[in-house]
Amino acid sequence: MHIPTGSRAARLLTLAALLSVTAAPARAVDPQQAAVVILKDGFALRGFIRQDQEIVVDSYSRGMESIPKGFYYLDDRCRHIFFSHHYVSDAPKRPFDPGQEFLLPKAPANVLPVPPIRQVIEAGAWNDDWERAVKLRGPDGGRLVLTQHILALTPHFTWCAATAKNYNKYRWTCGYRTSELGYEAVAALLAAHPDLKDKPDKPKPKDEPKGKAKKDEKKDGKKDEKKDDPKSAEEQRVQRRFQVFHFYVRAGWMHEAEQELERIGKDFPKEKEKVATAEENLRKVLAFRRWDEAKLAQAAGRHLAARGLLTLFPKDGADAKLLADVRALSDAYATAEGSMKRARERLTALVADLRDGDERQFFAEAAAAIAAELNFDHFLKDDKADRGRLEPFLGQAERAEQAAKDGKKAAPARELLSLAVTGWLLGAAAAEDKPAAAARLWQARRFLLAFQKTSNANTRGQMLTDFERATGARVDETMRLIANLPPVEPEPGAGTLPMTLKTGKQVYQAQLPPEYHPGRPYPVLVALHHAGEGGKDMLDRWGEQAARHGYILVAPEWGSGAQAPYSYTTDEHAPVLDTLRDLGRRFAVDTDRVFLTGFAEGANMAYDVGLAHPDLFAGVLPIAGQPRYHALKYWQNGQYLPFYAVWGERMGLPDDAQPKDVKSDGNRANYDLFKDWIPYGFPMLGIQYQGRGREWFGGEVPDAFDWMSRKRRANPVTTLGRDGLGSDTGGTEFRTLRRADNRFYWLGTDDILPGSLNDGRDPRAWNWSRKPAMLAGQVTTEGNIIHVRALGVRQVSIWLTRSMVDFDKPLTIRFNGRDHAQGMARKLTPSLATLLEEFYQRGDRQRLYVARLDFRL
Repeated sequence: MHIPTGSRAARLLTLAALLSVTAAPARAVDPQQAAVVILKDGFALRGFIRQDQEIVVDSYSRGMESIPKGFYYLDDRCRHIFFSHHYVSDAPKRPFDPGQEFLLPKAPANVLPVPPIRQVIEAGAWNDDWERAVKLRGPDGGRLVLTQHILALTPHFTWCAATAKNYNKYRWTCGYRTSELGYEAVAALLAAHPDLKDKPDKPKPKDEPKGKAKKDEKKDGKKDEKKDDPKSAEEQRVQRRFQVFHFYVRAGWMHEAEQELERIGKDFPKEKEKVATAEENLRKVLAFRRWDEAKLAQAAGRHLAARGLLTLFPKDGADAKLLADVRALSDAYATAEGSMKRARERLTALVADLRDGDERQFFAEAAAAIAAELNFDHFLKDDKADRGRLEPFLGQAERAEQAAKDGKKAAPARELLSLAVTGWLLGAAAAEDKPAAAARLWQARRFLLAFQKTSNANTRGQMLTDFERATGARVDETMRLIANLPPVEPEPGAGTLPMTLKTGKQVYQAQLPPEYHPGRPYPVLVALHHAGEGGKDMLDRWGEQAARHGYILVAPEWGSGAQAPYSYTTDEHAPVLDTLRDLGRRFAVDTDRVFLTGFAEGANMAYDVGLAHPDLFAGVLPIAGQPRYHALKYWQNGQYLPFYAVWGERMGLPDDAQPKDVKSDGNRANYDLFKDWIPYGFPMLGIQYQGRGREWFGGEVPDAFDWMSRKRRANPVTTLGRDGLGSDTGGTEFRTLRRADNRFYWLGTDDILPGSLNDGRDPRAWNWSRKPAMLAGQVTTEGNIIHVRALGVRQVSIWLTRSMVDFDKPLTIRFNGRDHAQGMARKLTPSLATLLEEFYQRGDRQRLYVARLDFRL
């Protein structure tokens, strides 16, 4: 593995030093040991713990010695996985077993190391000799065709080497996750392996000479049992078939393993007992897999799929506790279905009981909207969220129904409907049976939806003035209303088939998850295509798993030409930002779970957009990307933004790189960025595939969704900047070099000094010596003080949420250690105008700001 050992900045500590100084004893790990590294969010990594080594010459003995240098990583035989020790929860010693290894040795070419791979153009199909042709594009843009041979195949990884065919002079070894090859290719490879070929016994020819038979019986004076005993030969066939079966199980191809076991049972009826034992064990494994799939479907909002899996759940041989969990979830679904049905029936019946008039019209509109927005999520109990918004209404409605049956006085329909409306809009804790309150809140909801649809700022201002005068609207109440609003402009007739949508000049591809419902917020994955591709290519790569995990998948069409590389301009950020805002208006979006990914040039873009706008995303996943220009200068902006970066060790220069542009080497650029991130404990994962170039790493997609499922957007309300307010030489303040990269959570600027700008349209004019503008902040609750560090800017904006400061006490703002004339002991009042305008501009219902302060420096 080629890994640079030089340090980019002497002030950065290596992870090895941090391990020796700051590590807790329970977290200390022994290099070279096999372990399961469990991160703080529960994501697990498996492999051998390694540390880079440096060869030095002992000055006394003149002998060569290897000493540890650099940070720790995991080696799982095809990838090196880089992570921060600060992000580790536990690392228990456990064997790392990739499964049975099938070898097919062949001498590789051993002359020159393969040049950096700018692009993997095409990989052919594997033949029976475990070989295929691979077309590569080298650093000079020329094509190179190599024959690749599989040396080792396991359920976890596949290790390959280039052969000397066609006069190849390059030495190239690389690793794949076996899942990348796919079941059909692996099944054919296993069937062709000499140790696994199924060889049915052939009857001996009748005219075989008797002498030959006797001769074959003797081998060193003993009978050759393997050759003459048909039972032994059949046992070998059975053993080979079971090896294939176990390979599929370990690879995670459970359905294919089940089919293989059925074929074994048919081909070898005498092995009933062995097949039956394997079936029993497989049923147990499948039971747990199906339970996991049912829970995943529930979490993804695919409730019909989840109930179907529960209904067909195999009960024979399943674990008793597992069956109890299955019954409990089935009962919860049945209860939720009954509650949802009763809620709709009671809403309809109560509206019918009302007398004619305006009140009946309002309640009918509200009841119809509630009934349409209802779904299972509102009735399946979950401690993480308030899903029982109609519980007070249902309880009172059922008591009223029983009272009417008993001939007793029951609560009036209008009061019961008021409970439904107020609880639905504000949550169960705020439900009340006052029709006036219900009417006022429903009017407020109508206003908020109309406000969001109004594009003219002056008109919005007048609407707000009239609304406040008429209703006396309160900020806290409006915030709760916003949190429960449906999409402002729902897409009519939206299904799960990919669709092409447009906002202004921006076009994007979108795919909704199965059973999409506008009453449920969904996570989003924004996928950026490679130059020369389109959004549909990214839907093809991510679509299957996005549907399974319940994600809205969108792919903006970006770029000015068919092959134009990413140019690091503000205009290119618009496809992502505009798509996100438009998406939130059409569909139910969970803005705390928006992720950004990209492939190749799209990954370069993902690095740049993510670090330029870190407050918008819960995580960034560049695949075969190269952080360049602004991304390298913005590494501090990732301090709260998790990255899951995947790249190839042999990634070469991008298409538009200059010959002397050392920072553009794909492997080096990624490695150097992690060398900055890891010592500070940023929540980053770096996945480096051994020997691979710039190509799609499809084996990472399932793991990527597992990683995303554990992430929520950061909300650093007290400190912006890992080391407080930094130092004169710069710490972990947020950095900007472009006018549009101007907001970081609750700090922003509209006026960057010209000397801190580096946003030209031509990357070749990039000025590496240009120092970025910096922003950092800290909220001190004692004294109600906000400290701001601002360098390279003439203006600063501060946004405040309801919980950041005490609005009942005077607030003091200090800049760069000094009091500001405008910021001395100011008394603030939460502003409805700020709240609504922020919501209009950003469409973010989960990060609501109620005050904005602007200062000239």
